Amino acid sequence: MKRMLISPYFGRLPNYFQLFLDSCELNDGFTDFLVVTDDQTRYRVPANVQVVNMSFADFNQLVTHKLGFEFPVTSPYKICDYRPAFGKIFEDYLKGYDFWGHVDTDMILGNLSNFLSPDVFEQFDRLLERGALMFYRNTASINELFSEKIDGIVNFGDAVRTKEPCFYDEIMFPALLKHRGYKTYSNTRYADILPQYFDFTIDAHCDIENQPQQYFVYKQGVGVFQGVGDNENVNECMYVHIQKRPMEVGAYESSTVVYLQENSISAKRSDSRITKEARRAWRFNYLKKQLNKLDWNHIRIHLRTRMVRRRIEW
Repeated sequence: MKRMLISPYFGRLPNYFQLFLDSCELNDGFTDFLVVTDDQTRYRVPANVQVVNMSFADFNQLVTHKLGFEFPVTSPYKICDYRPAFGKIFEDYLKGYDFWGHVDTDMILGNLSNFLSPDVFEQFDRLLERGALMFYRNTASINELFSEKIDGIVNFGDAVRTKEPCFYDEIMFPALLKHRGYKTYSNTRYADILPQYFDFTIDAHCDIENQPQQYFVYKQGVGVFQGVGDNENVNECMYVHIQKRPMEVGAYESSTVVYLQENSISAKRSDSRITKEARRAWRFNYLKKQLNKLDWNHIRIHLRTRMVRRRIEW
């Protein structure tokens, strides 16, 4: 069974992108990757990763050509609303693949085959429920489904016309899939790190419990693990998602073990802790950035998407 994960990224890639690529290589034989970016920095690219250099303007032209209408992607952050259409947008790259999906680059992947078995791919049409990592069955019916409408649900056309991200991939499109009888597999054995706290704090929806002074360990060729103290194998994780978090990257290339701590990636683990004042400053600065982004239209979209998510869960 062939699978491909797609990641369009425009702008400067995360400074730990090489480690992301290393974690892609860990999954060679399980899935291929397609990275579309305008960042031309040179990396050691594994055999199962294809990097396509493309400007944001050219990406917009591709979207317009494949979808047949002109709703330009207004910013890289808006791409999330186009994810359900990736099967159509990137169809030329997906020939011969049984599943396609999308993946974020601000994460380190574990050994995905330990969490997603062949039986799961046989039985389900959509795997996982968060936009950071998701698979869809590569069929014409699913690849065209994004354009359909359900009464009371924000449709694709409305979502892409809206300036702010509507999280169409996580909320509205799943409602379409459910309405059409497609089956979704859920597995939350991953660590989605909340960006508003300095200390690594795992989102409550994840099936990995928070531990005091936790960190994460990427073991080359093995996977990603939650660590506490001297125990580096508390829980194996499907992935660790370190979104909106600046990281200092130390030398680790010659090491088989890489440590991910609150603001650093390195071959060595540090036991140093920051002060309460520094933690409060981190949270204040994060909240200030978020407030600066808000307007009433953004709040309206946020409330509407929350209502839709509750309807789906009910």
